[in-house]
Amino acid sequence: MTAREVWMLVPGGVDDPAAPSGGNRYDRRLCEEFAASGRPVRELAVPGAWPRPDEAARAGLGRALAALPDGSVVLMDGLVACGVPDVVVPEAGRLRLAVLVHLPLADEPGQADLNAGEREVLEAAGAVVATSPWARDHLIAHHGLEPSRVHAVAPGTDPAPLASGTDGAAGLLCVASVTPRKGHDVLIEALANVAHLAWDCECVGPLGGDAEHVARVRRLIGGHRLDGRVALTGPLA
Repeated sequence: MTAREVWMLVPGGVDDPAAPSGGNRYDRRLCEEFAASGRPVRELAVPGAWPRPDEAARAGLGRALAALPDGSVVLMDGLVACGVPDVVVPEAGRLRLAVLVHLPLADEPGQADLNAGEREVLEAAGAVVATSPWARDHLIAHHGLEPSRVHAVAPGTDPAPLASGTDGAAGLLCVASVTPRKGHDVLIEALANVAHLAWDCECVGPLGGDAEHVARVRRLIGGHRLDGRVALTGPLA
């Protein structure tokens, strides 16, 4: 019996080297592992400023969903799906729809108004995929979802030789987008309390998500006289 193909809808910038993220890497690896397991994957990268797309992006997503045959197995990244319930929910009845949620939209500062729409999308989907058991439980509690419909698929790691590392104290690394939820401001305040020790900290991650917050983090670094010891490097592949 031939394995049924999966349509996977991902953000248009999923492979953008200037904006690497754990979520994008998770999506890419899912596509690769579906294919490796013998299940055909039809990937659709949907351009747009998700989860708040303009009208052109909304229309593009609507056309992409409408073109899928009835009964298609569709896995949508929640960043694309959860901000546009009026586009996604009408198609959920004829598609076998699952939504992959990396993080509830309302957990990001400034996105609380998207919470009700996300709940509508997740209630309409046949299944919801979370990226850890904790995230699964959080989604169930946050949106009141039926637990049997929410599944945890935790990311793994590829085998690799152990890195030599540093002395375990002097070279510090933070990998995260510089946004309020990631807590770089908390990190800087903590490092200021141990400024008498020998260490340097490199913060690797996109700087374009919240310019005001990035500026605040830079002010904190300067105010605690940590220039030259804390570096905001930007994104690295």
